[in-house]
Amino acid sequence: MSYNTPQEFVKDLQDYLRNSPQIKTKKHDEFTKLNDLEHKKIDALKNLSKEELIESNMLIDMLVKKVYDVLDPEELEKAQSSIAFGKVVNTYCNALCVRSPDGKYAVLIYEGLMMLLHKFGKLMFAAQNPKSVLTCSRGKTKLLKKKHYLNFATELIETYKEHGTAAGAMVKLNPEASSIHAVNLDLKELFVLCHELGHFFNGDLENANNFYHLNDYNWDVFNDNKDHEMEFRADLTGFAIFEKAALKRYKGIPRNSLITPVMQLFDILARISEGSSQSHPHPIDRMANIIRHHYSEEMANEYLKMFTSDDSPNNFLDLL
Repeated sequence: MSYNTPQEFVKDLQDYLRNSPQIKTKKHDEFTKLNDLEHKKIDALKNLSKEELIESNMLIDMLVKKVYDVLDPEELEKAQSSIAFGKVVNTYCNALCVRSPDGKYAVLIYEGLMMLLHKFGKLMFAAQNPKSVLTCSRGKTKLLKKKHYLNFATELIETYKEHGTAAGAMVKLNPEASSIHAVNLDLKELFVLCHELGHFFNGDLENANNFYHLNDYNWDVFNDNKDHEMEFRADLTGFAIFEKAALKRYKGIPRNSLITPVMQLFDILARISEGSSQSHPHPIDRMANIIRHHYSEEMANEYLKMFTSDDSPNNFLDLL
């Protein structure tokens, strides 16, 4: 099977994955804490028909445009002719890269991951600034404190790990807080896409040994858990692209401040992962590697100390 464009391959892959199970069914104790509205949302997702599971790529397309605007002409031509991005509604993985027999690449990002980044970010903002919350689905805002929002955030992570969906407490932030959160979320999502492009520009997708076979369509899935060094290199290349795109998108933003949303992204990935493995580095180590190469060894060391000493966060933030 051949495709005229990588976008055609994305659509074909989305159609194929639409036949896959949509949500995990194993329950856990934390699940019982969800309110009735959140239970109904999960049940509704389980019962969606294939026709209703039509993915909209609008948000992904907007992220791609921000990145492609900063690529040089040769990089842009290579990317546009070979790779395309889309969104998928399933729970197999957070992101998936597949190669067609004719050498087109489709990168699909799980919608649930993007929703998790959104909802978790709002809850953490609420925890640091409880007065910024206008409404909360779990009770009256005047009675909710930092500890409550932190508990809601932990519950959200546990639900995502068990059920593959970002169901949990919902908060509405005031306009100023919403604007800050929107920029922060945009930057997190931007890095997710840039990391995948990092694999593409590093040549990882050209190595047949980095793929495994998917199905009768002769599609091959990229194994991004193959080794630590490949992931580290993709992070570094991806961050360089991310930095260019972010600085162009948000003119005047301090360069050092771009570390913050990426740190928060890796914090979330650390929470939903099982830690490092023989093939996949721990998210904290990945973040330290980015800081070491794009900023300084001193900053990377101070960042790592944040997880072993109560005094170190101030040192790291001072260096920022």
